[in-house]
Amino acid sequence: MWLNVAFIVCVFGVLTFKPERITSHVRFKVGCYLFALSLIVATVSILFPNINTDAVPPSRMNVAIGLKLAHFVSILLFAVSFIAAVTSLMPKSSEH
Repeated sequence: MWLNVAFIVCVFGVLTFKPERITSHVRFKVGCYLFALSLIVATVSILFPNINTDAVPPSRMNVAIGLKLAHFVSILLFAVSFIAAVTSLMPKSSEH
């Protein structure tokens, strides 16, 4: 959770105080969108076991596997969003 808070603070800090540091606006937006998606996936994974259907109830093993998979995808999305946001702030290489 604290990594998410730090990411949000840093993104807003860059946008507020140093927007000229963003060298790739597309990559910065992709990083922000992937971060938002990682939060959505994490939230949905928490709500998943509470969904009640009248069909055949899933076994506990399937729910546990689904939660672990959703948690892994959320972490992966966060990692990719962090990399995208950080690399969007790196200066472009000058070719001589």
